Amino acid sequence: MSKNDKVKYQSIGQKVTADTYFTRPYTSQDKGTVENRIGVIRRFFPKKTDLLIVSKKDVKLVERKLNNRPVRKFNYSTPNQVLQQKIALIT
Repeated sequence: MSKNDKVKYQSIGQKVTADTYFTRPYTSQDKGTVENRIGVIRRFFPKKTDLLIVSKKDVKLVERKLNNRPVRKFNYSTPNQVLQQKIALIT
């Protein structure tokens, strides 16, 4: 990806008010988590799914399921549980 491509993505992110993230070049360990999450999401929305017809309600349902799904990396706590623990530490 060229620097120009990265600027295009940032511009698009600003227009749709979404954060964009890029892995560090030549660091495959950064991509493992991303690829894993994409694979999990594809269970709900297979490749070639027209995302224009996916409702916000469906996206929220998948979001809720994934955020309440135990994750080995978090010692089988859910992402929501880990977030609440982190919030508790700062309040």
